Amino acid sequence: QLPPSPLAGGGADGTVGEWADAVAVRTESAPPAAPEAPALVRADSRAVALSWASVHDDGGAAVVRYELRVDASDDTTPPRGLDVPPVAAAAPNLPPPRVQARVDNLPAGVACTFRVRAVSALGAGPWSAPAQAGTLLETPPPPRAVAVVAARADGLSVRWEPTAAAVSA
Repeated sequence: QLPPSPLAGGGADGTVGEWADAVAVRTESAPPAAPEAPALVRADSRAVALSWASVHDDGGAAVVRYELRVDASDDTTPPRGLDVPPVAAAAPNLPPPRVQARVDNLPAGVACTFRVRAVSALGAGPWSAPAQAGTLLETPPPPRAVAVVAARADGLSVRWEPTAAAVSA
């Protein structure tokens, strides 16, 4: 004798009745969910490296790329976007793998706002929350023609010529 089934009418005495009619359920497909905000991995004077977790909800179609938007805080660098390939999916019981991207050719010492979104065959999902990161300042070149002008018991007087790069900055 079979145990009672939630899909079939089961009696209190353990008998099983007729099966219910089949029901078809269709879920709506949608663009992927928003990824987490990108996080800074490292920065130098001309580039930043970012990472974020792969989206866990792809909306029913595999993510084919991520779009990364960069807005620099200076008035001379136009906003731009980058296409970033997805990474292989992790096993269901593991955290989602991280996607990494490097943004090059940024001005030195500039703060930027970064946003990322996932794109599938069903379209682009919403943008992530914004993340702030920036490039480092460039190290100035060493001075030229350093010379001690006067030496005293309590210190030195020093003279030097700035480099051309330091004068133009």
